[in-house]
Amino acid sequence: MKTRIRNFNLDQISEEFDILIPSEGSSDLKVTYVNFEFEEKPNHNITAKFFLNENNDQLVEFNFFYFKNIDLIFFRFIYQWGIIDLKNKRLKRNVIDYSLDFPFFYLYENCILIVDDVFAETVTFDGNTIDTIRNEQPYEIIEFDNYFEFDIIGVEKRKLMKFTHNAKLQ
Repeated sequence: MKTRIRNFNLDQISEEFDILIPSEGSSDLKVTYVNFEFEEKPNHNITAKFFLNENNDQLVEFNFFYFKNIDLIFFRFIYQWGIIDLKNKRLKRNVIDYSLDFPFFYLYENCILIVDDVFAETVTFDGNTIDTIRNEQPYEIIEFDNYFEFDIIGVEKRKLMKFTHNAKLQ
């Protein structure tokens, strides 16, 4: 995936875009246009228009994650993260998240694991939520066949499922 990022003040420019990513209301919104280009899948090329609140000066490549052969782009910036569905050219998830840190995205054989300092979540390769748990610092993650175990050190162990109930029965 190749990205081209253009950061603007709200009143500077208006460009064509395929998908809009709103931000929580703010008096100082900035606008960023991001072109996502896929040499191997040109029909997935899209331009996204991001509204950024005062906590985000600009976006850079660090803010975007793409796992090859999965038709999703994950984005993250201060207090917000989400999922763009490339196949249907739509915003799949847009989450306002007041965590202290960015979420991290990990690809596993049968799911995608999303982890930050207050939650952990597994999602399918279509971007649908499988399971979500609260998370706390410090923690340790142990992977099992059907779930991840989050050992919240000194507190408790929490299970995060890798499959939906229906998927396990098939």
